[in-house]
Amino acid sequence: MKFILKWCSRGEERSTSTPQTFLVACIYFWTWYHVALGCSKLQQHTQRVPGKYDGTSEGRGAAKHILLIGCDGFGSLYMQNSTTFLPNIASLLATGSHTYDMRTQPPAISGPNWVSLLASLPPRDSGILDNEWTPERSRPPNSTVEWLHPVSGAGTIPEAMWKTAKLQDPLIRTTAAVSWPWLRYLCENETCDSLTIGSGDDPDSVVTKSLVDEIITHKPSLMFLHLDQVDIVGHQTFWGSNEYYDAAEAVDKHIGLVLAALKKAKIFEQTLVMLAADHGGYGNDHGDFSMSNMLVPVVFSGPCVRQNHTIATTINSLDVAPTALQSLGLSAGKYMRGD
Repeated sequence: MKFILKWCSRGEERSTSTPQTFLVACIYFWTWYHVALGCSKLQQHTQRVPGKYDGTSEGRGAAKHILLIGCDGFGSLYMQNSTTFLPNIASLLATGSHTYDMRTQPPAISGPNWVSLLASLPPRDSGILDNEWTPERSRPPNSTVEWLHPVSGAGTIPEAMWKTAKLQDPLIRTTAAVSWPWLRYLCENETCDSLTIGSGDDPDSVVTKSLVDEIITHKPSLMFLHLDQVDIVGHQTFWGSNEYYDAAEAVDKHIGLVLAALKKAKIFEQTLVMLAADHGGYGNDHGDFSMSNMLVPVVFSGPCVRQNHTIATTINSLDVAPTALQSLGLSAGKYMRGD
């Protein structure tokens, strides 16, 4: 647009030009228009191809694979206190950028906040305010019942990042391995190529093994691992108890197994690893509007990420899914609210 305005201004200054000069100018404009149009189409194409880095400072398209690790209930206060005995998380901190000041969405409970992380929607837009939500609630029977449909429309499910990715590239492989069964509501069959739901006495081990196998066999482009043990033990004892930190150590070992799988599959160097939590806690519960509940960690480690860096800018949980998609060279979803 700026080029066109500049050319028109020059045209006005040369209003007495000969017809031949005008013809040359028209040819010049036609050539530049089609060159620009071709470049625009090329840019639109390359932005949709994972691993095609466009050289921007934002790192768009810098990664061929994304791994988002979700540590349920692992608030910033508690992670800061424990990194000395969490070697795998410490390695991500050392090789990446992080902040302990990411803000989750109120209320500080799992359902609405995993949606904020995975679909970049706050509760007012997702229609999800608690852990009792089911897809039935996305279609309120009347205007007075305390249900609110998502901004994508009545009867729809909030669009998680794997659906956004599939809409832009149907061939991209997506996988989710989740310890909390509720998260299956965000994993529609046609958009999540592989879904594992944890079961038994140790669901975190079940989902970790499943993701390890998936990485080695299929090398998926977009991966989500949800680990629940820290939150479970927090409720059973209290946030910050010895048992809570024992659970954090177990989670760290699961993370180590997945990182080792990325290396075995020879995709570690091409993978942006993101680690985040949905909320913190205090006592044996969470949900309060307090720092111990609302502040959560986020870590980025991988291609084009500054090492051993503390992020100074403000981040909230809505920014995680758009960052994952843009790092693959894809665009954020139509309804996503983060950057």
